[in-house]
Formats: sequence, structure tokens, C-alpha cells
Amino acid sequence: MKKLIIIVIILIIVSLGVFIRFVYDRPSTEPEMQKVTVMMPFIPQVQWAAYYAAKNNGYYENEGLDVEIQYSTKGSAGPIGQLVGGNVDFILTDKESIIMARSKDLDIIATYPIEPTNVFYIVSEKDKNITKPSDLIGKKVGLISSASGAYNNLLVILHLSGIDINDIEIVQAGVAVVPAFLEGKFDAAAIHLSQKL
Repeated sequence: MKKLIIIVIILIIVSLGVFIRFVYDRPSTEPEMQKVTVMMPFIPQVQWAAYYAAKNNGYYENEGLDVEIQYSTKGSAGPIGQLVGGNVDFILTDKESIIMARSKDLDIIATYPIEPTNVFYIVSEKDKNITKPSDLIGKKVGLISSASGAYNNLLVILHLSGIDINDIEIVQAGVAVVPAFLEGKFDAAAIHLSQKL
């Protein structure tokens, strides 16, 4: 009888050990977080509020994503170089930059949220009397960079108006295009809706 009690105690201890090991060694039911880097084409802007809200409210985390948002200082084409170089996973950019990248056989896949209206503008001070594209001839036009969607929009406007890009002076002002315009450093500015004065 004493041997039977010892065997039962040993079986209980072994069973308890197996149970404890099963409980503590099983894989976590929480999903492993996948690191994802998204690059925006400019400094933080209001039109990307949905991305910020999703991050701040934990929506990405709920889907197992650890999202880092980065910003380019090189306009809409800047993120394409970072994507092709493998430095980021996703980018936001304009359709013109995507078309230009694809024309250079860059290996990218694009999805695009359709915008109901053109989000790029050419603005000038009223006293400059620039009211149509031909008024830009011989003038300085500021923009973020020649890699920006605003530049591509300007090219389209000039082309449709029969104006050569060399007939105007392009000033690449970087992300400070609006302050530089307000300081009078150029006659007009090609800007994005979020920069509209």
C-alpha cells in the first residue's frame, strides 16, 4: 500500500509538472507586431489626419501593425526613392510621380485614392496681375521641388497653354515655399491645397 501511495504521489507531481509546463510554455495568443514604415511626401499635414487618428486610436495595433510614419523633405518624388531603395514599406505620393516612376521602369505597385478635384494651385499676389498661364512668362515661380506634384501640375498647365518651361524661372524653395512666397522671393507659387493661402 505504501508503494501505491508513493506511485500515486509521483504521478500527481508528474501530471502537475506537465500541466504547468503546458500552461506556461504555450505560445502567446497575442499576434506578433509587424513593423511597417510609411513615408508621407511632406511635413505633417491635415489631409493625412486619418493616418494619425488610426495610429493614435490603436487601429494599426489591433491589426498587428507597429506603424512608423516618416516624412520626406523632397516633395512627392522623395518617397519613391525611399520605397525603391527598400527604406520604407509604403508611401503616399501623387499620381504624376507614380507615372514618372513607372515610365523609368521602377518596380512599384500603386493604389490611389481618387481626389474629386485638383489639389494643386498656382497663386500670386493680386498686385502681380497674374490671372492666366501666359502671365507667368518671364516670372519667378516658387515650389517645393521639381519632384513635387505641384511641379508636375505646373508642367501640365504650361503645356496646355503652349508655354515652354524655360520661359519662366523655377525657384525650388523646399518646404518653406509659402513663407518664401509671402516674403516676395518669387512672383507666383505652385502649391498643394493644404498650403493654400
